[in-house]
Amino acid sequence: MIVISRFVTKNGFTVSQGRYVARTLSTEKKYVETTEKNGVRTICMCDSSSCNSLSLGMLKSLMTEIKRDEDNKNLRSIVLMSESRKVFSAGHNLKELVCSYGLTSIRALLHTHRTEKSIIGSHHLDGYEHQISQGRV
Repeated sequence: MIVISRFVTKNGFTVSQGRYVARTLSTEKKYVETTEKNGVRTICMCDSSSCNSLSLGMLKSLMTEIKRDEDNKNLRSIVLMSESRKVFSAGHNLKELVCSYGLTSIRALLHTHRTEKSIIGSHHLDGYEHQISQGRV
């Protein structure tokens, strides 16, 4: 937050005194919220403004949370989910990549986040997988 003289902070808000205007700049954008309970880490993507597109910020946040405590023997699984019930992710944010980095960097980025081992054990779409296994669909 940037504070200019003649401002008073009350209850976490910057209030102007007189004719000055307060301007609060946000800190780093929050892309994910992480919780961990009983050996299960849940990473919830929460960038609804871009439908959880895989921008560089989102990718860095995801990789940080996935690799955090990777040697922890008590961590049994990681669940990746979306805050939105309508969309999981819009995919890569191609507009950001092309404008900022060019095609060579895009190719490098796409190869950077590959993994050598399978990281997805199963997926569930509101119980749909269970219905298939029970022969209900």
